Amino acid sequence: AKGTALARIGGLLAAAGIDDALVDLGGSSLLALGRRGDRPWRVGLRHPRRDGVFAALALAAGESLATSGDYERAFTAGGRRYGHVLDP
Repeated sequence: AKGTALARIGGLLAAAGIDDALVDLGGSSLLALGRRGDRPWRVGLRHPRRDGVFAALALAAGESLATSGDYERAFTAGGRRYGHVLDP
């Protein structure tokens, strides 16, 4: 759903004449429009087990990024940690 929302928001911004923007939906889904001045947009990826960023990526115009991890949405059962994305 977030990917569809990003695409629609990107279209709305473009229709409104906004060429340069970084759209962030909850920190896990991003869309880059245009550039940040003379550079591409640069985003940090949160480290899953410690505070801080462990990597940074440059997003070119029209590129998007989605991340998922068990550091925010997880549960423990029987002494084992499970993330929110399960393989049935």
